[in-house]
Amino acid sequence: MALSGFAQSQLTGTVLDQEQNPIQAQIFITQLDQGAITNRQGLYQFNNIPSGAYAFVVRSLGYQTIEQEIFVDAQLSDQIADFVMTSTAIEMTAIFLSVPFHKLQDQQVMPVESVDFKNASEQGISDVNELLNTVPGVSVLSTGPSIGKAVIRGLSGNRVVTYDQGIRLENQQFGEEHGIGLVSDGIDRVEVIKGPASLLYGSDALGGVLYFVPERFAPKNSEALTLRSRFQGNTRGVHQFLGYKNSGVHTKLMVSGSVNSQEDYKIDDNLYAGNSRSFTGDFKTGYQWRIDRWKSTMRYHYNRTKLGLAEEMVGATGSRQPDLPSQEIVQNTLSWENNFYLDQGQLDVTFGASTNNRQEFEDFRTEPALHMYLKTKTLNLLYHLPESGKFETIIGTQNMWQTNTNKGDELLIPDAQKTDLGFFATTHLHGDILSLQGGLRYDYRGLITKAMGPINSQGFVPVIDRAFHAINGALGMLYNIDDNILIRLNVASGYRAPNLAELGSNGIHEGTNRYEIGNPDLKNERNVQLDLALTYENEHLNTYLNGFYNVIDDYIFITPTQEVLEQEPVFRYAQFNAALYGGEAGFHYHPHPWDWLHLENSLEWVIGMLDNGSPLPLIPGGKLNNTLRIKPQSASGGHGLFFNISRAQYFAQNRASDFETTTGAYHLWDISLGQKFEWGQSDWQWVVAMANASNTKYIPHLSRFKTDGIFNPGRSLNLSLSVTL
Repeated sequence: MALSGFAQSQLTGTVLDQEQNPIQAQIFITQLDQGAITNRQGLYQFNNIPSGAYAFVVRSLGYQTIEQEIFVDAQLSDQIADFVMTSTAIEMTAIFLSVPFHKLQDQQVMPVESVDFKNASEQGISDVNELLNTVPGVSVLSTGPSIGKAVIRGLSGNRVVTYDQGIRLENQQFGEEHGIGLVSDGIDRVEVIKGPASLLYGSDALGGVLYFVPERFAPKNSEALTLRSRFQGNTRGVHQFLGYKNSGVHTKLMVSGSVNSQEDYKIDDNLYAGNSRSFTGDFKTGYQWRIDRWKSTMRYHYNRTKLGLAEEMVGATGSRQPDLPSQEIVQNTLSWENNFYLDQGQLDVTFGASTNNRQEFEDFRTEPALHMYLKTKTLNLLYHLPESGKFETIIGTQNMWQTNTNKGDELLIPDAQKTDLGFFATTHLHGDILSLQGGLRYDYRGLITKAMGPINSQGFVPVIDRAFHAINGALGMLYNIDDNILIRLNVASGYRAPNLAELGSNGIHEGTNRYEIGNPDLKNERNVQLDLALTYENEHLNTYLNGFYNVIDDYIFITPTQEVLEQEPVFRYAQFNAALYGGEAGFHYHPHPWDWLHLENSLEWVIGMLDNGSPLPLIPGGKLNNTLRIKPQSASGGHGLFFNISRAQYFAQNRASDFETTTGAYHLWDISLGQKFEWGQSDWQWVVAMANASNTKYIPHLSRFKTDGIFNPGRSLNLSLSVTL
């Protein structure tokens, strides 16, 4: 497979509506990560495009997104491609990057959803966990507002894979009190795959995938400077962000930084969650260059977070410095993605390297009791074979090498080395009415640990030397009954190898107040999920109904015993077959002719049971969400003022596992008002939002503060202002 010559082509065209009026639109070439914006006459231009077939995506507010494949012939100096867009009240949709065949949502076979931070900011949402909680079928396991992790259809932790900057994010995610470790700054959107995705992502993708898509570079020959400030009334939280982008013809640069400081969160006028304060510093940079048929993108992310661990409710302190006990986590992530556009197909090569330095302080501020240092290296290769008729086929390999080292006095998991090797192939048959997608994958995981602790002592952990193998597959169908109705049917298998905590724990886990003992003989978790989705969409209405049934063999869970060690109750890891089932339903309605009015409704539920009839732990109760949004269209065609009000009804969870308690029903109101406008050459946005407007006192079923009786935050008036120059 040789690279082609240096012949380049210029592509021009217009974007018009059905009445032949010019439209201001964004045109994006998916494979080249190259974009352009039309001028007032609807004209656009791309230069220096190598030969090949490319997916062009045309997006404009108030119009249906277009995806069209265009063949560019570099032997022709000038080519023309015109687009005609159809008006719609449905929002613009994006090309999905978390699945191998980058398509719009109505072209996807797999069950995947996307939510973006720009739309969420209009509702006053600025936190990753808050955003995830808006996705039907996704909940958040929280330790206060600063620590959270996603629960996808009842599965979380090492059963959900997270990708950031195009590589796997590894940050000791086995711990319930170990957060996701990401901030919203520098992220365009998050894509959520619900259900087994081991075909694409290997071990741990048994429950699903969170794929965080980085913010795009600036359009060609442009630059932008963004300043953003936020104030959170409940915690007196202050957030400051500064970002800069600059793009030329062949190179692009972006750099950004933010700081966030929070006091203890307020429950009511005289009650606070003591030591729930936090500080986060975040820095991101990216650089991209393109030479002929080679595009290279390098990104770096640094995050430092200091968190207090609340244990009781207290009066106001006004302090921002975390007290004991506390955590300090430093994450460094470097990714380097290379795309080679060959005469026959496309080759993607992505290198990744990351470190996670986690320290937990108990008795002394300067000497961590628990100190774990995780180093991870990854190499992913994807080869897109040349299209054969209506078939697209991809083969690839994903590899990871990981080392965990303990540096503190306490031991939670042993020193270990882990190696992951995965090989897969997947193909997509495109049809006007019926599309099919399927594939197979083989995975190997090797794990070897060091013996830890004095021999014959209670805390001794022997050497663990294990190898895990798995073969998984997936098969899906997308059927267009007519122009408005889609049916998706997917069946997929997944697997998860036991993690270090499940295999080798032997000690007190301070974050959970229990003595945990692992089981070195645990087997792979294996699952098969059936997923059925029905969608109806027209110009003003989008409705959906999704159902799933997930069978898991050898489900790993921790269970209490009658033992007590070092004055803490003993919990041991065990395995049992389990099943989860449930679904999501909802609609998004724009009543004609009031296209500025949006009515949204979603309902979600999941039930998880062991084969013996016992409920699975950490299963959220049902949720009903109702939202009204008003977005009048301004004279310039964009949106000026906007208003949102939502009510989330959380149903009682009466199916509690052996070490959980039931949770009563409650509801929350959120309100926001804001405006987007242009002033001179700058774009402005302000938002005033009130979270938990009814000041409800509640403890979610998935709150780890529940055993301590600590309520979630009360009412909060939040302000934000951003400007892009």
